[in-house]
Amino acid sequence: MPHGASRSEGLWWCQFEYDDLAPDSRKVFDRYRDGSLRCRPIPNGLLECLRDLTTKQQISSRKTAYWTVDAYARHKGLNISTLCSRLRKLEKIAFEILPDRVPEFRKRMLRELTLDEIWDIVFGFYEHGDYNIIAHKFGIPKWRIGQLVKDEKAIRSYNRFAEMADKARVEMEADLQARRETVQPESDPEDNFKPTDPSDEFP
Repeated sequence: MPHGASRSEGLWWCQFEYDDLAPDSRKVFDRYRDGSLRCRPIPNGLLECLRDLTTKQQISSRKTAYWTVDAYARHKGLNISTLCSRLRKLEKIAFEILPDRVPEFRKRMLRELTLDEIWDIVFGFYEHGDYNIIAHKFGIPKWRIGQLVKDEKAIRSYNRFAEMADKARVEMEADLQARRETVQPESDPEDNFKPTDPSDEFP
């Protein structure tokens, strides 16, 4: 059920005039549709999805509310990650096409992060384990935190694998070296034969 007090902040660029997108919004939508070879239709169509997410829904005789993206995806049986990915790509195009219309709060939320900020976000998440705390502290959306944590986990996994491989290689080399030192080459019995009696000597 719709329960949002306002529309999704990432859809600032999306405006409808009657039953179609406004001209500027249409430019963003067409760029995404034409430039993405993987843009497959989702149930009810992406255009209808945008219309539903940006239109107040009548939930009772006296109350209206907006769909949140998560609630809408669940209601329509859509993959939440796929829908969110599409909306982020649309907003990224809107940043390029409509730079003068980008709200200041979105510029701050999607700004380029410094390396120190990235590490503070990642370690802060592991300390608190709460997306909302980190999002509020750094003024960025929760999905950006998820991406940073995911990248950091991949780096950690790679480093752990590399460390394990190096350790295994060192142990293997040490084991081979120990075997070389303990296994002496067999000597030829004739080399150790020393006749003690002249009669034992061969003529």
